[in-house]
Amino acid sequence: MEHKYSAERKQHIFNAAIQLFKEKGYDSTTIRDICEAANVPVGSIYHHFKNKESFLLEHAITIGTKGHQILDDAPADADPVETLSSYYIYKASILQETGCILCQSINEKFNSLWMTNHKYNEYSGVGCLTPYLQKCLDAGTFAFKYTAEDAAWTMQAFFQGCLAYWFQIEDEIDFITITKERFLPIVIDNLTRFA
Repeated sequence: MEHKYSAERKQHIFNAAIQLFKEKGYDSTTIRDICEAANVPVGSIYHHFKNKESFLLEHAITIGTKGHQILDDAPADADPVETLSSYYIYKASILQETGCILCQSINEKFNSLWMTNHKYNEYSGVGCLTPYLQKCLDAGTFAFKYTAEDAAWTMQAFFQGCLAYWFQIEDEIDFITITKERFLPIVIDNLTRFA
C-alpha cells in the first residue's frame, strides 16, 4: 500500500511541477513553488526527484515513450507516410498541449543530454525513428536516399530547425496545422526525391 501512495504522491508532485513550468516557465519556478503547489514539505520532493531538471527529464522520457509506441505499433505494411504523419502530429500536439515555454526548456536542457548520454538516446527522435525507418526499408514499404539512421537525423534536424524558428514567432502558432501543412510535405519530399 505504501508503494501505491508513494507513486500517487510522486505523480501529484510531478503534475504540479509541469503545470508551474507551463504557467511561469522553467527558470522562474523554484522547488519551493512546486512544494507549495503540490502542498508537500520541501524535503519530500527529494524522495522522488533528484533536482528540478529531473522533472523535465521525466517529462521528456514520457513524451519519447509515447512517440516510440506510435512507431513500434505500426505494422510493417502500413503506409509509412501516414505513420510518420501520426508520429509528428503527436509531437506537434505535445507542443500545443505543453506550451512553448516548457518545450523550449526541454529542448535547451536536454538536446546535449540526448546526444551524449546513451541511456536516453532511445527516447530521442532519432532513437525512435531509426528502427521504424529500418523496418520500412526492410519491408520495402518506403524508399529513400539515406540509411535509416541518416534519414532519422535528417528528419529530426528539419523538425528541430522548424521548432527553433516557430519558437521565435511572436504570434500564436497552431503546431498541428503547421506540422501537417508545412513540415511533413517538405521532409517527406526531401527524403524520397532521389530514391
